[in-house]
Amino acid sequence: MEKGKEILIPSQKLTELKLKQKITEWSFYNTKNLTERQANAILDEKERLERAIKAITKRLEELEK
Repeated sequence: MEKGKEILIPSQKLTELKLKQKITEWSFYNTKNLTERQANAILDEKERLERAIKAITKRLEELEK
């Protein structure tokens, strides 16, 4: 596989995850009357996204070397 294509696919996924992260954060801070269960679900999703973003970022750094 070409190096450019190897970088392109994770880069696209990273962009998608960052957008989802922003939407999740916006939902958490701008939704009124969240139940504890709903707030925890949003925070769990935010944490999952952060881990995925970190992993993809690390992989992209490895590919760029």
